[in-house]
Amino acid sequence: MTDPMQPENWPAWATEAVEIAPANPNWDAQAQEEIRQLKRLLQQFNIHQFEHIGSTSIPGLPAKPIIDFDGRGTVMGRHGSDCGSAESVGLELRSA
Repeated sequence: MTDPMQPENWPAWATEAVEIAPANPNWDAQAQEEIRQLKRLLQQFNIHQFEHIGSTSIPGLPAKPIIDFDGRGTVMGRHGSDCGSAESVGLELRSA
């Protein structure tokens, strides 16, 4: 049994160096474009509502240059292996 509290068992993103970038006025436009793509890629999973969240969603705020989203919908009878279309374009899906 692996201990999730041990650093060697953490996902890569949990130990990556953090970069804070100056506020970028293009983050919202980038997020809206990615939302359009997400809706197309994830429609088969009935995930249809997306919101740009996190520090890049706050105009004028320096932030990690990673655009985060909250996606909502009803996903029943699906497993992580079914999410290949999102992963193929570099997205990492996490459930709440």
